[in-house]
Amino acid sequence: MAIHDWPGRDALPPVQRWTVSATSEVYRDRRISVEQARVSAGAGQAFSHQVIRFAAQSVAAVVHNPGRGVLMLYRHRFITDTTGLSVPAGGVSPGEDPVDAAYREVFEETGCKLGDARLMASADVLPGAADKRFHFVYGTAGHSLFDPADAHESTALYWVPAGELFELMASGLICAQPSMLALLYAERAGLLGLHSRVTVMSHRSRTRERHEHHETWDGGLTVSADRNGADSYDFGSRAELVSRVKSELGLPGLVPLPSPWTLEIQPTLLCNARCHFCSYEELITGFRNKQRTLPAGQRTLGLPWGRIQELLGEVSAPGTTRELFWSGGGEPLVWPRITDAIARSAEFAHVSLQTNGIRLGRLLADPPAMQNISVLSVSVYSDLRQQHKQIAGVDSFDRVSRNLQHAIRARDSHSWDLTIGVKILVDRNNFNRLPQIIRYYRELGADSVALREVQGSGHGSGSTHRPIQLLGREREQVRRQASAVGADPALILFARALSGTHGILPVTRHCYNATDGHFACVDPMGEVYLGNPEIGDTRYSIGNIQASSWHQIWRSARHREVIKLMDQLQQTGLCSLRACRHVRANLGAELAAKRLPGRDADDTDQAMGKRPLDSFL
Repeated sequence: MAIHDWPGRDALPPVQRWTVSATSEVYRDRRISVEQARVSAGAGQAFSHQVIRFAAQSVAAVVHNPGRGVLMLYRHRFITDTTGLSVPAGGVSPGEDPVDAAYREVFEETGCKLGDARLMASADVLPGAADKRFHFVYGTAGHSLFDPADAHESTALYWVPAGELFELMASGLICAQPSMLALLYAERAGLLGLHSRVTVMSHRSRTRERHEHHETWDGGLTVSADRNGADSYDFGSRAELVSRVKSELGLPGLVPLPSPWTLEIQPTLLCNARCHFCSYEELITGFRNKQRTLPAGQRTLGLPWGRIQELLGEVSAPGTTRELFWSGGGEPLVWPRITDAIARSAEFAHVSLQTNGIRLGRLLADPPAMQNISVLSVSVYSDLRQQHKQIAGVDSFDRVSRNLQHAIRARDSHSWDLTIGVKILVDRNNFNRLPQIIRYYRELGADSVALREVQGSGHGSGSTHRPIQLLGREREQVRRQASAVGADPALILFARALSGTHGILPVTRHCYNATDGHFACVDPMGEVYLGNPEIGDTRYSIGNIQASSWHQIWRSARHREVIKLMDQLQQTGLCSLRACRHVRANLGAELAAKRLPGRDADDTDQAMGKRPLDSFL
């Protein structure tokens, strides 16, 4: 038989199939069956072949923490009498999605919540003898919050540095085929950062090519469109403005603005809803329990107002904080001093408020407070009362709808310069009604509609935790909704964003969000972070406002360490690009380097073209 050059998959000849003339079952139990088959290849003589058939397919999960490595179990396999490292793996139940199965198996075997999971590939691992099919899933590592239900299966759990994996395979310490295949798939896809230089260059060239053709990348998990279909969640222009201001101040590459352009403050952990996907749920429960144990005089509803007053004075002094964003944490309108905080913020910045809308009547009863807000965003979940209640955990649909209508009428009657929008939090409960939900809030009069794919797992304990972010087939359904005639622009943007999460996300030369000082967030405990995905991970905290003044936190040695860490992760493609809300800000800053006069696009430390500082501030 001759050996030919590869013709390409579309030019392959018809395959010569093996035919089965008879089978007989030798053994069966709930997991496997063994058959004796009589087969022949083409015109060849028939022969006997034993076949093992499995009742279920399987999944193997690569759980990756860029700062620590890959999560692996150290265990003994009695069948092969081998001891080694393996990734979490297990069976896929009938009708279960492989990504769902990965969430479940990782949680049961390690107690860790899998995040940002995706199906990499599937393979028949022993097709000459068995029909066992493995699915390989990659995901990022959440916090390990529970004792694993199946702790007896392994001796120990380890974070194994990605750079040591191939040596461990060669030495035989990683020898299980599913683990090896899963790790090799993840490495080849550039997910473990082992060949980051080549990957980064590939990402950059793709980014340049797209922008040279004037295309827009809709990455990230949040999109928004106004009534005219314009993208109202674009940080690119803001990033260019920040770049100009930084240049005017003569600041070098890794030195941020004197104060962050946008400061988000989460003043309280208390909330009047219980959204089933809330990432703060455990903190909220702990906060409530702690307050119950305190004497009445020592209880608090959030960050101290006196310290917030000091903070606002500290960040306003340099003149570069132009946006104040009040959000949760819990629900900001539950915090008693929110109207005072909004009034003080409005003295030096544009004020935005993110709320669940339940207590919006508190602001409507105080017109000066409403007048101080530039952007009001209300989190919503459905156009149906029962579905809204299922997701929000409270029966608030009618009240939120009324409050939205009243806010829009009050804005119009007073001619306030106020943008009122809704943010639809999309999960596996409501994704199939997105056209109807968007239409409902457009008809209520919302100026813009945003959509955000929620992440993580629903509340519960043990194996009742289940992923709530969209799976592949559900994302495909969203894309079909967006392809319908007359689809809303926000839905089209969202579908593009979902598609982008499956491809290669652009990697910029720097994490300009950190290096330029685009953004900082003060969480309900007072910890200060430089990005949304990092909130709660103390590696990215630059200080605590309840222990230090803002001047001791911002531009401190610790702040510089976190800037370098985030910048390094960005350059190597290991940061949380998919979850980051500032990806487009980074792209905007990168484009500013090409457009602004006097700026060398390949050297972020060169000075930009000069314009008067007061033209930006």
